[in-house]
Amino acid sequence: FQAEDGIRDRSPSRGLGDVYKRQHSSPQTVRITMAGKKKNRPRKRPPARKSLEDRRIDWISSIPELEAGNRLSLGLGDDAAVWQARPGYKTVLTVDSQSEGTHFLPGWLRPDEIGRRSVSSSISDLAAMNARPAVVLVSILIEATRTETFFRKLYGGIAAACKDYKVRIAGGNISRGPLSVTITSIGEARQKDITKRDRLADGDEIWVTGCPGLARLGLLQLRDRVFGRSSFRDIPKALDSFKNPRARIEEAAALGRSWKPRAVIDLSDGLWRDLGHLQEASRAAGDAPAAGIIIEEEALKGLEPCLLYTSPSPRDGLLSRMPSSA
Repeated sequence: FQAEDGIRDRSPSRGLGDVYKRQHSSPQTVRITMAGKKKNRPRKRPPARKSLEDRRIDWISSIPELEAGNRLSLGLGDDAAVWQARPGYKTVLTVDSQSEGTHFLPGWLRPDEIGRRSVSSSISDLAAMNARPAVVLVSILIEATRTETFFRKLYGGIAAACKDYKVRIAGGNISRGPLSVTITSIGEARQKDITKRDRLADGDEIWVTGCPGLARLGLLQLRDRVFGRSSFRDIPKALDSFKNPRARIEEAAALGRSWKPRAVIDLSDGLWRDLGHLQEASRAAGDAPAAGIIIEEEALKGLEPCLLYTSPSPRDGLLSRMPSSA
């Protein structure tokens, strides 16, 4: 982890390894000559006061969830981490950010929900590639006015999500600035199992995991109160879909084992727009693959990480082999 505190405190940025070295170094001494005496007396220098960022890094290093394995041969404590995919596997990397004012507004999410949402939105891109997540890097911008309780709940949400996905936090960065969390996710997959966008063909069937648009309804309720004070039972589901999205890792693995979809994309931009991304990547002519989808575009700009995948023909019995959450 890197603590960037140089602008305001006039102290250089320090990597976590440097923090550890400073903590474990032997006490320094200075010699002071007393007036009228020739004998020098050593006196210990008082320990330097740790910056807020250093104290946060010490706390992060003590979180039990960070002690998992996942073939991380060098992690917290050095300037960079060292990780290696299993033999025969390719390394798959992605990065995604969640910023206040862009992806959510103040008061919409608890700090732990911001942390969880940040991890899920990044790992969802690995699911679209049928890659198993292994380690993440965490970069946090946070204002100086935020309380320490807010920071710990934010990071607690990140750590809890990583535990759910069975990934390890390998390092990261903490800086001052408008609230934003950036997660770099690193996973692995065999070359033959990697799914891509550029294989869409005319006549393909289009399938979707989850419920596209549900998170969008949650956003509209938070932003515009479109349901007012209604007690309709699906409103909490829509809000939870926006606040606590879940990357479709297990669904992607099940599809890879039993169906081998032709083209796959993460639905972070909404069904209609991401279907267009598939068409662009595949150079498919016209709008033929999208024919028959009769749903308003506005209702499909969801933020839940669903997967859109295509197949050249129906596959009987697929749904019985999919996870129940799909």
